[in-house]
Amino acid sequence: MQLVSVLMNAGGERDVQTLALKMREHGCDTTVCCLTDKHPFLGSMQSNNIEVITMDISKYWSFKTLVAAFRLGKVLHSRNFDVVHTHFFSDGLIGSVVARIVGIPCVVESVHYIYSWRNPFEKYLFRKTAMLADALVGVSTATSDFLIHEAGIPSRKVRTIWDGIDPKPFQVGPSESDLLKLRAQLGLSAGPVVGSVGRLSKEKGHIYLLEAFSQVLRVIPNALLVFAGDGAEMGFLKKQVKTLGITSKVHFLGHRTDIPQLLHFLDVYVQPSLKETFSLAVCEAMMTGRPIVASAVEGLPDLIVHMQTGLLVAPGNSSTLASAIIKLLQNKSIAVALGSQARAFTLERFTDESMSGQFLDLYESILMKKRQRKSCR
Repeated sequence: MQLVSVLMNAGGERDVQTLALKMREHGCDTTVCCLTDKHPFLGSMQSNNIEVITMDISKYWSFKTLVAAFRLGKVLHSRNFDVVHTHFFSDGLIGSVVARIVGIPCVVESVHYIYSWRNPFEKYLFRKTAMLADALVGVSTATSDFLIHEAGIPSRKVRTIWDGIDPKPFQVGPSESDLLKLRAQLGLSAGPVVGSVGRLSKEKGHIYLLEAFSQVLRVIPNALLVFAGDGAEMGFLKKQVKTLGITSKVHFLGHRTDIPQLLHFLDVYVQPSLKETFSLAVCEAMMTGRPIVASAVEGLPDLIVHMQTGLLVAPGNSSTLASAIIKLLQNKSIAVALGSQARAFTLERFTDESMSGQFLDLYESILMKKRQRKSCR
C-alpha cells in the first residue's frame, strides 16, 4: 500500500502514481490510500486503473482521524499487505503506528520535503513514529542529510532514492512546423523563449525570475518569458509584470497538458526556487535536452552539476540569475552542450525504472531479513 495524506497534482503524488504503475509492471499489486478529503489527483489515478481508497478526513487530530486509523487498520489486516509505504508528514505519523499494530512486515517512509518544525513536540513526534519504519527514504541528498542531522534519524535507517520520470514522452521533440504552430497558438512573437513550469507559489522564487528577465531584456530585447502553471502567486506576479513594464514580454499560460512539447519549445529553462528538495519539472526539462539555470538550493544540486548539466546560481539573486540566462542565450554551443549532458545524466539516474527498481530492491531486502529472523526463532 502507498499511503498519502492528500492527492494533489504535485511532485510527491506523481511519484506515488509512478510507483504504483511501475510496481504493477514488476508484478506487485498496489493500492493507494488517501487519508483526507483533499484528492483532486484522484481522477488521474483512477484513469490509470490504480485502486484508490479514500478515508476523507476533513480535519486532522479529530474523532474522524481515530475512525480513519481504525478503518486503515481493518483494510491492512484484511488484505494482508506486505508493504506500507508512507509519503508525507501526517500519513507517516498515522501509517507507521497503524502498520506496526497490525503487523505489516515492511514499513517504508519517504520524505519529500525538508520540514520546518512548528514546535519541539512536532519534531519529537516525527522522530518517534519515524523510528517505527524499517527505512526512511530521502528524495535527495539534502533530504537525507536533514533526516540524519536535523531529525536525528540513525544513518543506518536512511536511504536516498531520487525521483524518476518516464522518459518516453520527452525523447522525441515536435517538428519545426509543429513548433511554429505552437508559437502561433500561444500568441508569441519571434525571439528566444525562456520558461519555467510548475506551481506559482512563493517558495518557487518566480519574483526573482521576473526581476532577472527585466535585466535580460536590456541585452536581448526580443526575448520572451513564459510560465506554465497555476497557483496562489499568479495575481501578485502579474502585478509585478506591470510594475516592471514588461507586460508584452511575459506570458502566463496556466495549467498545460502538453508539457513535453512546451519544453522542447524553450531556449532556456529556469528553476529559481528558494526551496526545492527535488524537482520533477527540472527532470523533465533535462530529459528534453534544455539548457537549464537553477538555484543552488536543497536538492537541486543533485540534478544540476554546475557547468556540466546546467548552471547553478545563488537563490534569491536576480542579477546572477539574469547573467546566467544571458550567457545561455548568447552562447549556443555552451547551451547545446549543457542540454545534451543534462539529458544523458537524467537517463542514467532519474528514470521511473531506476526509482521503482530501487524501491522494489528495498522492499524485498527488508522482507527477506524479516523472514530470516522468523526462520531462526
